[in-house]
Amino acid sequence: MKRRYQVTRVKFLVVCTMVLAAITPNVVAHSASVYKISPKYTFAEKFSEGLAAVRLNDDYRWGYIDTSGQMVISPKFEEVGQFHDGLAEVRWNGLVGFINAKGKTMIPFKYRDAQDFQNGVAWVNDGLGWNLIDKKGNTIANKHYQVAFPFIEGLARVAENREYGWGYIDKKGKVVIPLQYKFAPFDFTEGFATVKDMQEQYYLIDAKGKTTAFGSHTVTNFDNGFAVVGTPGTKQWAIYNKSGQLNTLSEKYDLMVEFHEGMAPIRVNHKWGFIDQSGKKVIPPQYEEFNYDMGTTNGNPIFQEGLAAAVQKNGKMGFIDKTGKIVVPFIYDHVHDFSGGIASVYKNGLAGFIDKTGRVVIPLQFAGFKVDPMGATFNSGLEPARDKSTLLWGYITKPPLKKTTQGYELLSGDKNIISLKAAKNATFCIYGIKFLSKPNDKNLIPLPKLTRT
Repeated sequence: MKRRYQVTRVKFLVVCTMVLAAITPNVVAHSASVYKISPKYTFAEKFSEGLAAVRLNDDYRWGYIDTSGQMVISPKFEEVGQFHDGLAEVRWNGLVGFINAKGKTMIPFKYRDAQDFQNGVAWVNDGLGWNLIDKKGNTIANKHYQVAFPFIEGLARVAENREYGWGYIDKKGKVVIPLQYKFAPFDFTEGFATVKDMQEQYYLIDAKGKTTAFGSHTVTNFDNGFAVVGTPGTKQWAIYNKSGQLNTLSEKYDLMVEFHEGMAPIRVNHKWGFIDQSGKKVIPPQYEEFNYDMGTTNGNPIFQEGLAAAVQKNGKMGFIDKTGKIVVPFIYDHVHDFSGGIASVYKNGLAGFIDKTGRVVIPLQFAGFKVDPMGATFNSGLEPARDKSTLLWGYITKPPLKKTTQGYELLSGDKNIISLKAAKNATFCIYGIKFLSKPNDKNLIPLPKLTRT
C-alpha cells in the first residue's frame, strides 16, 4: 500500500542535505517495528486477491481480513484456503465448499477435500476420488482419479492408481496423454514432461503425446531449453537440449539436479557446487547440504534471482552469485531464497529481511515470517510477521529497495531519512517532490514545480 507523508519543502531539504553529507552504503531506512496490521492473531496466512486468512484465538476458527486489517469474513471455518478466481475453499462442519470474497457460499459444503480454482476449474474430492468442477459447481467430466495435480501449461497430471495409470488431461477433462504410464514425476515445463512406462523406461513427451526414449536414464524438466539426463548410482550425467543434442559430461558427480536460471547443482562427497548449460564447472563443490525448504521441492539448491543460498561447514548461511562470489556473508543461522529482491534471514532466534547487496532492510527483530519455500511474496504489499514478545502474528510492509532513478542510486528511504548517490546531473522525484543535483553535491535544489504523489 502506498504511504503518503505530509512534509514541508524546507524540512525535507534539510533532511536530504544532512543525509547526503554523510552517505553510507549500509543505511537501513525501513522501520519494521511498526506493523501495518498490529500483531493480534494466533495464526495468519498470506494475502491473496486482497484477503488473508487469520485466527484470533485458540478456538480453531478461521476468518478473513482485508489489507486494512478489518475482519470482512467472520471466523467460523475449521480450515481455509487462499482466494483464487474469486473463490476460496473452506471447511465447515467437516465438509469443504467454496465461498466468495463476501463470505457467501457459492459451492455447497459437500466435499471431503478440494484444491484452488485455476482459470475457472478446481479439483474436488467427494470420497470416490478427484474430479473437476467449474465455478458453478458443475462436474466437468464424470471421471474420478486417485491422484490429481494442479494444471501447469494447460495440462494436469492424474493417475487412476498411485502405482499405475498416470497421464495428463486438459481443463475440459479430456485425456490428452493416455493413462498408461507407471509414473509421471513432473508437470509440463516448456512444452515437455517426463514419464516412465511399466518396464521402468523413461520418455520425454510433448503435449501432443510424441515421445523421445531415454531408456533407463531419468530426464529432468527443461530450463531455458536444457534438461539433465542421468542414471542414479552411475555418476554419469549429460545435458540435453530441445534440438535433440546430448552433451555427455566427462566428470563424475554423485548427483546432478535440474537447471534453474541456467545453473545446475552438482554434488560430490556431500558437497554442492554448480555447472552451467555448457557443462562447465563454474562453482566447484564446496558447500554443505542445503536445507529442505530452500530451492526446489526436493530441497536441492537453486539460483533464485541470480543468487543461491549456501551453507558453510560451520553451518552458517549466506548467498553466492553465479561466479561463486560471496555476495551475502555466511553469518546467518538460516535463510530463505530471494523473492522480489529481498530474502528473510534468521540469526540468534530473530528474523528480518536483507536485500541482494546484503543490507538489512527490515531489522532482525521478529520471531519469524510466514515464508513459503520459494521466498517471501508480500502479496498486496504485506507479509505475515510474528512478534517476538507476544508470539502473535501481524503484517508488515515491504521495504523500499535499491533502485536507479534518472542517474541517482536510491539506497534507502522512508519518511525520516533519504540516502542517494548521484551518478550524473539529474532530476529525480522523492515522495512527489522534484529535485535537481550534481554528482557529490551536498545540497539538493528543488525544481520550481512542486508535485505530490
